[in-house]
Amino acid sequence: KYRRQAPIIFNRYEKHRFVSGYESILNCPATCNTKNFIYVSTCLCGDAEYISETKYTLSSRLEGHRSISNHLIRRSLIGER
Repeated sequence: KYRRQAPIIFNRYEKHRFVSGYESILNCPATCNTKNFIYVSTCLCGDAEYISETKYTLSSRLEGHRSISNHLIRRSLIGER
């Protein structure tokens, strides 16, 4: 079962503090159909972040991350290639 957490809803021009302590102003909302953006994913432990950019939609990029993660899990647990 997936762990459910409430999404973080940013208002326009809200500051976000990264794990490193760096602060950035978030200047636009995003939806599943948003393209060409920079994004950050923070680990549930709060100690690590992954920052990247994409020209694809948010939903497409997240599906890519999910697919790669599932492949790595299958490969490491059952040796599937």
